[in-house]
Amino acid sequence: MMKVIVFAVTFTVATATFKPHHHHHFIPPGPGDSRSPCPALNALANHGYLPRNGLDWNATEVVQTLKDVYNVDPSLGSGLALAAVFLTGNTSTQSFSLGEYSGKEAVSGGIGLSHHNRIEHDASLSRADAFTGDNHSFNATMYCNLKRIAAKLNGGAFNTDVLSLHRFNQYQASKVNPDFTFGPIQWFLGYGEAALSLNVFGKNNTATAAAFDSFFAKERIPDDFIKNSIALTPKILFLSALEVYNKNPVPIQGIDTLPQKLDGSECFILKLIQGTFPDAAQDLINYIANNTGRDLPANCTVV
Repeated sequence: MMKVIVFAVTFTVATATFKPHHHHHFIPPGPGDSRSPCPALNALANHGYLPRNGLDWNATEVVQTLKDVYNVDPSLGSGLALAAVFLTGNTSTQSFSLGEYSGKEAVSGGIGLSHHNRIEHDASLSRADAFTGDNHSFNATMYCNLKRIAAKLNGGAFNTDVLSLHRFNQYQASKVNPDFTFGPIQWFLGYGEAALSLNVFGKNNTATAAAFDSFFAKERIPDDFIKNSIALTPKILFLSALEVYNKNPVPIQGIDTLPQKLDGSECFILKLIQGTFPDAAQDLINYIANNTGRDLPANCTVV
């Protein structure tokens, strides 16, 4: 699945000031609306770019919306959306929902994005671990800890130094939980979301306090939001995630070291995805290739 994600190096230039249309104004979630541990996705629901109830989001529509609103390159958006489908959603309809579901809902639509240790993971930037209870709602205490680090290290703004130290602290706090899990897939998701936050909510690995406050605390796209002029590709995400990790590294269950160069990460990521999706890896690869026009290089195959 991630073969294309790791190899994509195309930079798409597309900048635009966020101008909410009348049907994209901010509305907080109401009774029955589902939300996830991801503030960027929740903001899309709160503004109606995707169904406001958070249910049955079509993967193709998610990919296009991520590009249109946040300038996430389709090579990355396809991987993220299809991971959500295959890990938490309905593969027959290629859709997923934001909350956590059981019984008939899970049978028909999937277990949801908030289900523990699929996409959601321990040591989140702004959510409690599943072991302690609510793993999808914004946690003000954790976010205040993040803001204190930003004030101390970077004048209140957020950069890789700030997110690296906060994630290190979150790891230390979470590892005491009896069911704490932080293997390669949790690393990829955890440090990837830190990199995504900096590059979607800001640019050049830096975001203002106002932008983070709006997205994280309010799950609202600021009226003066300007999406990054450089598309967020897998290459940018991976290298940014490495930068966040390397400043305060933590143990990763199941591996000794991470590749430090993009070309050294290719087969590492492919094996990771193959292990996560043992029966669906080729379907995911084909989907991404069909949606991005990029194939897996011939010199790196999934074994």
